[in-house]
Amino acid sequence: MNVLLRALAYGVILINLLPAIGVGGFLFKPDLLIVGLMCIIVLSDTKNYVLRQKEVKFLWVIGVSLFLLMFISDNLGYYYYKPDYSLYFPRESIQIFARISALVAFMYIGHGQIIKSKKFFRIVSLSFLLSLAFGLLQKVGGVPLIESISIDFYALSEQQIQSITSTNARVFGTAGNVLTWGGLSMMMFFYFYFIEKRKVFKTAGILLALTNVFISGSRASILATIIAFVFIQFYRAIAIDKKISKAFLRVVVMVILGLASVWVLLFYFSEQIEFIAFRFLNTQDDLTQQGRGAQLQYFLRYFDGQPILYFFGIGKPIMDDGLMLMEIEFTYLLFAYGLLGFVLHYWLIWLVVKLARKLWWINEKYYLFLITGIVGFIIFSVGYYFFREIIGGLPFWWLSGYLLGVMLREQVELRRATEKNNEQIFTGADIGINNNRI
Repeated sequence: MNVLLRALAYGVILINLLPAIGVGGFLFKPDLLIVGLMCIIVLSDTKNYVLRQKEVKFLWVIGVSLFLLMFISDNLGYYYYKPDYSLYFPRESIQIFARISALVAFMYIGHGQIIKSKKFFRIVSLSFLLSLAFGLLQKVGGVPLIESISIDFYALSEQQIQSITSTNARVFGTAGNVLTWGGLSMMMFFYFYFIEKRKVFKTAGILLALTNVFISGSRASILATIIAFVFIQFYRAIAIDKKISKAFLRVVVMVILGLASVWVLLFYFSEQIEFIAFRFLNTQDDLTQQGRGAQLQYFLRYFDGQPILYFFGIGKPIMDDGLMLMEIEFTYLLFAYGLLGFVLHYWLIWLVVKLARKLWWINEKYYLFLITGIVGFIIFSVGYYFFREIIGGLPFWWLSGYLLGVMLREQVELRRATEKNNEQIFTGADIGINNNRI
């Protein structure tokens, strides 16, 4: 079984490089299904240490609770607002179970070292570097092969196809969506910053990831990267290093590097900078008068005179059938699944944070990546999706799972080593006592 699990895990990691596939008009990446199979294999090992963790057990309780709530919310909204009501199955629940499955399956792999850490991080770094290089080449242009592959395989809409040849092209990398790609590039930046140890790969990964965050044109990912980075430096200085001066030093260094990068980008991507500056200048209007602000006002009208909907929401079918999208994820969750759904979704995040916090002393770098990634994606979800992204939504979860699994393994090994040392000390003391008696 370990051989199969290892092969499936490699597939999930490398799928990051592949385009989405379409089945009946439904676009997704196969990792959504593969992690489910992996988790079935893992769950068959009922005595495994990972599955005995109370946080892991409660993940499944939350997952089942969300499924039941989605069933209620979807059908409740259907009943109120659809003239042709019929029983609706909450297909979107697959995304929640896929995330839990990815986290648990890779925790199992990390804990059991089914893929050794050195090999795991090498293949992850390779996958990330290749995808980031592909994204950069989309923007640089003049590479017919990259342009052809992007148009034929990775672009998910006519707009994406047209953007490839535009001077203000917003790069969508291997995700097929500029916003998804911005969020993934942010996560990859934090991966190379905290996890990758080889200096050449670390430097290349950081530079490529930051460049891709920028050329994605995603305000959400740009702001999330900056805010999460500054936050973690002060959090690290206060909670771990106990030296606030280190946070200021790291932030100053990154500000200098950031300004130098902007200066370089002005030469190569001057039109892109003007385009992003224009988007940021219109952020207030987008959040209040139009764009996401208009989305908020549009969906609020569904709740007039229906207090029960504040608890259960109006369900995904009604949200999707509206004339507008809702791209602020926490309001989407609140509208679709009510207060109960909002709490349950973010409870999943809290369980990951709780487990990471319990293990932080095992590996500080892993812990900092997990916290920074979560903070970054929560900020990012003001502009796009974290829980609901179907094409590029799993890398953070399987990577976090592996890191937590390794930390659990090291915790067990340290505990055993401590117990062994204590046993030797007590044994030695007994021998000394007996010798004194003789």
